[in-house]
Amino acid sequence: MYFGTQFKHNRQCAVNLEDTVPKSVSVKESIISTNILLVDDSETNVMLAKMMLTTLNCHIECASDGEEAIHLYEDDTFGIIIMDIQMPVMDDVTTYINLKGLNAKLPPVVALTHFHRMTKYNNLIEIGFSAVYEKPITIELCKTIISEWKSNTMEQTSI
Repeated sequence: MYFGTQFKHNRQCAVNLEDTVPKSVSVKESIISTNILLVDDSETNVMLAKMMLTTLNCHIECASDGEEAIHLYEDDTFGIIIMDIQMPVMDDVTTYINLKGLNAKLPPVVALTHFHRMTKYNNLIEIGFSAVYEKPITIELCKTIISEWKSNTMEQTSI
């Protein structure tokens, strides 16, 4: 699968998406699988994240904005929610508050951003986000998010 961009000088720039996952990662790698709600308005980010998370044996439901995420969310369906912090229609904070209103025991909600601003980071953590990570999303970041926050979800449900 290729994603390409046409430049003014008429050269095609193509990126093989399979090359973004290191060869050392086997298909359906044996990491704890989980159901993930991925909320991001960028089709490219969604495509890359889905490919990497699927490789890690995760089931992914995608929403392109906060409003769509609220419609997809069901209690105890998702083990982790991964959310872009800049979205159209409904922003990250409003989405989180609405999700929290549906279920006081939300799974871990992890924010992704292109730029790290300490004030925004602190605000999200104070509101209740579990963590804030910087993009780009990589296979290593996916592993970190799943292993750290999936185990956290399992501990919460066993208490």
